[in-house]
Amino acid sequence: LCPVLIKPKYVVKEKPRWVQDPKVQRHRLGDRWNQFGRHLFHQVKANPASSYLAFDLFGFVFGLAILGKTLFLKAYEGVRTGWRRWLVAPIPTLIPVEKFPERERDAFIADNERACIAEVLEQRLDRRNDAVTLSQEVLEEFRLAALREPEDRSQAMRQTNASERLGLSVEKEHAFLEALRYEYGLNARNHHEALERFAARRFSPAEQSAVVENALRVMSLTRGFARLVLLCGHGSTTENNPYASAYHCGACGGNPGGPNARVLAALANKANVRQELRNLGIEIPEDTWFIAGEHNTTTDHVTLLDLEELPETHRPDVLQLQHDLEAARLLNAQERVGRLPGAPSRPSPLAAARYVEQVSSDWAQVRPEWGLSSNAAFIIGHRSLTRGLKLDGRVFLHNYDQSQDETGRVLDAIMTAPLVVVQMINLQYYFSATDSWVYGSGTKVLHNVVSGVGVM
Repeated sequence: LCPVLIKPKYVVKEKPRWVQDPKVQRHRLGDRWNQFGRHLFHQVKANPASSYLAFDLFGFVFGLAILGKTLFLKAYEGVRTGWRRWLVAPIPTLIPVEKFPERERDAFIADNERACIAEVLEQRLDRRNDAVTLSQEVLEEFRLAALREPEDRSQAMRQTNASERLGLSVEKEHAFLEALRYEYGLNARNHHEALERFAARRFSPAEQSAVVENALRVMSLTRGFARLVLLCGHGSTTENNPYASAYHCGACGGNPGGPNARVLAALANKANVRQELRNLGIEIPEDTWFIAGEHNTTTDHVTLLDLEELPETHRPDVLQLQHDLEAARLLNAQERVGRLPGAPSRPSPLAAARYVEQVSSDWAQVRPEWGLSSNAAFIIGHRSLTRGLKLDGRVFLHNYDQSQDETGRVLDAIMTAPLVVVQMINLQYYFSATDSWVYGSGTKVLHNVVSGVGVM
């Protein structure tokens, strides 16, 4: 995930950790039913004929939901969460980072193209009852012919021996190849695009070490590693808010940052990456383990991810980390809850945590959190500069050690990326608060999502 102005350089895909697990099949079945239900509801609501019946069909269900969301919020949220978990059961997942070997990549794409040709031959040309077997050699001939530039039909010659074996005339062969190229997309352009997409998937060994090195150097985290290093993205939870993505990570295109943290932690834990980093002057101890996490900035919960890969030797350390994160959650909620509208005055840490959890699921809550609206400064420097200072959550802190940056490249990267983002955030809040109707979008209380494409 990256900012919306930047084209992603790498592509990774999340997949089930254990494919043969029966829970995975149940998850996929539940997800299909969930998607079907959403699609059916949208069609009924959007169709001119059935939209008049939508209230009669779904009115009772939505009436119960409105009652629960308004008067029995905690009980309703528990029932809704339980229903979602029952319908689409959560499953352990992983994000593979190893790039496909070039030979496997080419073979995979060629197999898909041959399968497409076989299906077209059986359906379009009705070869199912023919005595000729569609061997791999026959399919490969058609595949290579389709990937070549099309010839002038007025001077066309037979392009494959396979077509003659199948009893196709020259005209039928050319019609078939044109169908493959233009109807089914089996042509040189799409073939090269498929190769490029596969080349962008995951990371080569050199790319793996480069990504980790850049991340660690930008944070000036090149020595003094602890047994556990927590790489934490952030996201948010909000209800009935057209601007929900604004509370997520802007550097992740308005999405939660957990996937980025998972990828970086997975790369940093690889033995070959650490060996290459050692050659580059970054010595990561053998007993150091990187953990991915995601901080919910509305409720202050920190979820640790991919713990299935955690070594047994580090489990006591993780239990202590989880205990410390929970204590920090309560204290942080108590510190910031006083700034939220309608919050109780001087609550205990536990009461403050319960309140922020409540507003995260309250559909009448306009501002479940203030986000970065109070940002006033950005400090680039060693953490010792601000240790012990009370900054009221108004300052971005970017760790930087000038002794590890002789060329100034790290400082240059910080001032051309994070600094620009911080300034943009600052100005957006400033102008929105200065005149919300001219520079902002007015009050969110009056906003309604229209057709899923905009806000009125």
